[in-house]
Amino acid sequence: MEEIFPKIQELMPPGTRWALFNQRGEKIHSELAPEIEELASKLVRAGAEVWDIGDYQVKGLEGGRKILAFKISRNCILVMDSLEKEGVLLLAARQAQKICPEIPEAPPKAAEPLPPPDVLFELALSYRSPEDALKDVGPSPKARALVLSLARPQNFSQITEALKKAWVDITQEEVASLIRELEAKGVIRRRPRRSLAPFEEI
Repeated sequence: MEEIFPKIQELMPPGTRWALFNQRGEKIHSELAPEIEELASKLVRAGAEVWDIGDYQVKGLEGGRKILAFKISRNCILVMDSLEKEGVLLLAARQAQKICPEIPEAPPKAAEPLPPPDVLFELALSYRSPEDALKDVGPSPKARALVLSLARPQNFSQITEALKKAWVDITQEEVASLIRELEAKGVIRRRPRRSLAPFEEI
């Protein structure tokens, strides 16, 4: 695997740092600054398991920089930190895809618990509507359908049911993973629980 690292470096646009992660967000190799590496790992960990090969996500950073995470094989995600345009980074990622070997699947980890029914999810306050939020969701049809289901706050079961009614073929585990991904990107949030007034009845 190490022999391809110089080849990937040659594909990178000037001023671009990069890293490879498995789909659990565990580092394979990294040229990223530590704080960016942590953010990239969180982004990958939140959703890469349900991405198809060739799927990608982009997250804007301060100063016009962005990180682009691209699934180049079944268990390998390339993350780039750059000022370059998205199209330039996608070209580099697709070139890297041709030279990156398949990495053996890591041993399965214990399934994360599904969100409890008393937790409501809603759009981040910066968005006026689900349609407004789509610009930051990425190309995944399932993620976009999930965001469109949040015209009002919904719990996990309501989101899952709304997706099935929209004919989206998705498992509960995929819904939970997409929710974590969209939370990590700041598109959706958990609705704060309302505090009761001193004499308010429950």
